[in-house]
Amino acid sequence: MKNMVLMVLILFISTDIVYSCHHHCNCPADKHPVCSTSGFTYDNECLLNCACPSKVLACRHKCPCRIS
Repeated sequence: MKNMVLMVLILFISTDIVYSCHHHCNCPADKHPVCSTSGFTYDNECLLNCACPSKVLACRHKCPCRIS
């Protein structure tokens, strides 16, 4: 029972963190993948910028970014 309560609590906290940064942006549906410094691929730069102000563009293609 304690494990179940802990799992629900972790899910609630992680969901809150993920969705607390999302804003209602009017982004196009075009697919020009970009990768954030957190290692998550967004469909386009607008969606990355809309996700959360702390998200930073790492490269202009799907993750992972290649080190040159």
